[in-house]
Amino acid sequence: MKAQLTTEQSDALNQSDDPLSLVDPRTHRVYVLVDQSVHQQAMDALQRQRDEDVAAIQQGLDDMHAGRGMSLDESRARTLDALARLSQ
Repeated sequence: MKAQLTTEQSDALNQSDDPLSLVDPRTHRVYVLVDQSVHQQAMDALQRQRDEDVAAIQQGLDDMHAGRGMSLDESRARTLDALARLSQ
């Protein structure tokens, strides 16, 4: 469904480069009206970030299953050792 902007909404959009906030008088929920291309760019960026996050998690799981990595105790010991060397 595509709704038409009212004249007041159109005027408000054209008076500023900022997104227009609209309040639903029944629910008091606030909606932000942005250009479709801006919305699509934001959705594409979120999808790219999600894809990168999923790939990073999968890489971590693959490393763990392949025995690459270290235990928490080993990591703590290495960190404490490195901090001790820095403080000398």
